[in-house]
Amino acid sequence: MCIHTKCTNGMYNAMCTRACELSLRRYPSSKTDWRGFAQLLKETKAKLGERTVTMAYYPDTRQEKIISILGLSKYVDLFHSMSYDKVPGKHSTLALAKQTVSNWEAESLPKTRLCLGIPFYARHIETGDAKTYEEIHRNYHPLSPSRIEGKKEKERGGERGERDYPLRSHYTLTL
Repeated sequence: MCIHTKCTNGMYNAMCTRACELSLRRYPSSKTDWRGFAQLLKETKAKLGERTVTMAYYPDTRQEKIISILGLSKYVDLFHSMSYDKVPGKHSTLALAKQTVSNWEAESLPKTRLCLGIPFYARHIETGDAKTYEEIHRNYHPLSPSRIEGKKEKERGGERGERDYPLRSHYTLTL
């Protein structure tokens, strides 16, 4: 049994949802690796059938060309573009979002399969330090129930402050 088959069987057996996300931490570095990745996607889609297969990619024109040349849209239902963190000091801009869509269209890829990636974190414009969505919401959202309740409690002489009410996130992100 080849490695792709073992991998797809393992994914199939482990799946308890209706979707499979393939997010590359390290992109294939050769034509052979990319062809192997395309084969993995093909086998994954065949094994999962009607389940949704998604893939995250970095929009840099090179990735879109590879997606097009290898015909990956035959095996991937949705492509999540990681259209953020490209320009230092400009974490997630409208210009980058437009460029992402333009790159996709330039390769004649199906627009219905493109998902514009947005970050659920922020970066400081000068230092590049990151804050999670939870930190942003907790510290800067003026109508957050946790902030309002924290202030009311404080006004009544209680000890609870604004930060004693953690926001529970229901998001799982692969970045």
